[in-house]
Amino acid sequence: MICFGFILYPISEHSFHMKAIKKLYIAKTSNESLFRKSKSKCKKSKKDSKNAMVQTLQHKSINVTLFQSSSLYLRNTLAEYFPILFEKRTQLQKLYEVGTEKLDHEMNLVKIVKNLKFLRILMKKHLTDEKLQFEIRHDKKNVIDLDASTEED
Repeated sequence: MICFGFILYPISEHSFHMKAIKKLYIAKTSNESLFRKSKSKCKKSKKDSKNAMVQTLQHKSINVTLFQSSSLYLRNTLAEYFPILFEKRTQLQKLYEVGTEKLDHEMNLVKIVKNLKFLRILMKKHLTDEKLQFEIRHDKKNVIDLDASTEED
């Protein structure tokens, strides 16, 4: 079991990073062939300037195939042992490296809790009055009804 753990841990770490990067970020690239086509369509507004529209069209949903992800894992793993073979860094490698750094930086639990605390203080002191705070506190979603006869009530 320990031997399988040593083998599977790096693979599961790579898989987690790729899924998190895919769900949290988009990629800016003019390379049309990098990602497989996603089903979601980009909505264009008439108010957007031409420059903003061009930049927005370069933003792509990160939609990596299993083959691309597997080859990226092998390339990253083998590059440590054979750096001469893998001198040129691909766009997928850059995506993985930058995405992993962003995840490590943004998923810092202490930072998340501090930001939530600051937002709560801001809301309490500056953006809401006592009546609104009371309404938020006593909203239906914040109340556990112990008198209800069923879970639906």
